[in-house]
This record gives sequence, C-alpha cells and structure tokens, in this order.
Amino acid sequence: MRYIILVTIMSITFSIPQAQAQEILDISYIECSYKFTLMRDTVAKKKLIKDTDMRLLVGNKYTEFYSYTTFISDSIFNSEPTVDISSKIVDLSDLIKNSPRGESFKIYKNKVEKIITYTDEQGLYKFLYNEPFSKQNWKITNETKVIADYKCQKATCTFRGRDYIAWFTREIQVNEGPWKFSGLPGLIVKVYDTHEHYDFELNSMQKVKKAIVFNEQDYTKVSRTDYIKTIRRFLSNPLSVFGNVEYTQLDGTARIPNARRYDVMERDIK
Repeated sequence: MRYIILVTIMSITFSIPQAQAQEILDISYIECSYKFTLMRDTVAKKKLIKDTDMRLLVGNKYTEFYSYTTFISDSIFNSEPTVDISSKIVDLSDLIKNSPRGESFKIYKNKVEKIITYTDEQGLYKFLYNEPFSKQNWKITNETKVIADYKCQKATCTFRGRDYIAWFTREIQVNEGPWKFSGLPGLIVKVYDTHEHYDFELNSMQKVKKAIVFNEQDYTKVSRTDYIKTIRRFLSNPLSVFGNVEYTQLDGTARIPNARRYDVMERDIK
C-alpha cells in the first residue's frame, strides 16, 4: 500500500545548516562518472539496481569514489526547510521521488601512504575502516574493443572471492578505476564480475580541478572484517543494525522485512 503524507505550505525556503568539519585532501585533475549496476536479488534476476552517476576524482595524492546521486540527495535533505502555512497541498512522496539516493559508501585512496579509507552509512550507523592498498593481480590479454568511444583492452583477475573482467584504455594514462580497482596501464572503462552481479561502466571523463574533501563525522571505526560481517547480517535482516526492533505496519500488524538474496561484493570474509 502506498501511504501519502500531505503537508500544507505556501513556500519552502532552504537554509544550509552549519557545515561539518572538512579536510581538503587533494585537488583532482580528472573526474570520471560511472554507472553502477548491481543485482539486489540473485533469484529475481531482472530486478537490477542502478546508481547512474558515481564519481571518481583523481588527484596526485588521493582519489575519491562516491555517489553523486547521494551527494545531491543529502544536500537537499540536510538543508532546513522553513514552512509557511497556506492552502496549497504538496505530496511529500513526490519530493522524495525527485531526490533519489544512490550508494552510501565512499572510498578514499591515499596513494602516498598506500591506505584505503572506506566509509558507509547504514541506518543510524556510520562506519569507517582503513586497509592497506588492495592490489589486483591483473592478467592483460590482447583482446580489444571500443567502449564509450575509447579503444579498450581486456584484463582479468580474481579478487576477494570474485572473478572480474576489466576493460581499460591506454588513451587515458591513469592507472585508476571505480571502487577499489586500480593498477592497470590506463583508466578502467568497464569492470564487472563474471556472475554479472556488479558492473561499473564509464559514462564520461573530463579534466577538472575539484577539491577531494573528507567530511569529519561521528564514525564508528571498525575493521574490514567486522564491517563486512555487519553488512551481511543487515542483508539477511535489514533491522538487525538497530538491535531487537519489531517492524510494525500502520494497521498494527507485524511484518518481517524481506531478506535480500545476494552476497556482499567482497566474499573473502565469512
């Protein structure tokens, strides 16, 4: 059932809340946009989820990978609306539809100290973990094809429980890619696992100077192992991150949230 919240307003103006503490890590020299497609349910395989605009900022010392869709959504919902009463009726569900959220994780690569910082937000919890650079042992083949107008070359690897195929281009001399992927002699244009549960593909690339910024928040610092175990538990029971919480519908009846039938991207931790 679709529930609609109606609010009476005349005008909505937004004031930006006090900014969070920020640390400028680096300045990018290129920005890449990727489409991220993932299979939420490995049984109902037609139900694919897409984050159409995930950004990779590449600087000399740092890279940042994040969802621009989520960035825009958070910018809207973190502002403070001032509401004036009038006779106009607005369906808030329409506002939510127009501000979809994408993926919640961010990945920072410190290329000097060879450390990856991974942050994520699940429910009320904000997680952060650090790990050494995750090196993929790529096997480069002679197979080529054109993707996104770039001549690309095929490479394969096995990484943390999944087999991946990547297509990279030597036309862009940047040995980076989406997510934690890197280490090829050119930009990774497309990369996906052989089961096609996870797929990143380049939308566009431009030379641009942007600040690579880390926002200071009240993160719960964990290990990669503990984070993955927590996320896997959350996938089995979405309310598990809140402890013993009963899910009650508006009619008072209880319902158990649907377990998601797919595994996390990194399957090397059980």
